[in-house]
Amino acid sequence: MAPRIDGVLETALYVDDLARARRFYVEMLNLAELVADSRMVALDAGRRTVLLLFRRGATLNTVEFPGGTIPRMTATARSTSRLPFHRPILLPGKPSLSIPA
Repeated sequence: MAPRIDGVLETALYVDDLARARRFYVEMLNLAELVADSRMVALDAGRRTVLLLFRRGATLNTVEFPGGTIPRMTATARSTSRLPFHRPILLPGKPSLSIPA
């Protein structure tokens, strides 16, 4: 029998434009920002789940903090930032969003 999955703690996305991605998730999807810096934004995605947005290339170096170390991370998935979108995204009570801008 397969193990039971109770949830996903975090999901990481690598983005070319961190400010634009942050605006989308905060302003369009109403996710609350937990922490942010020049390389990443952590968002509350509900039910003890965190959505991590990393500026592409910003995770290639280890980061040292007084409380610990965040090791380097790499992503091998190809970018989907250039996929054609033919319809705007419509969310109730929000202006339409066409991607890519």
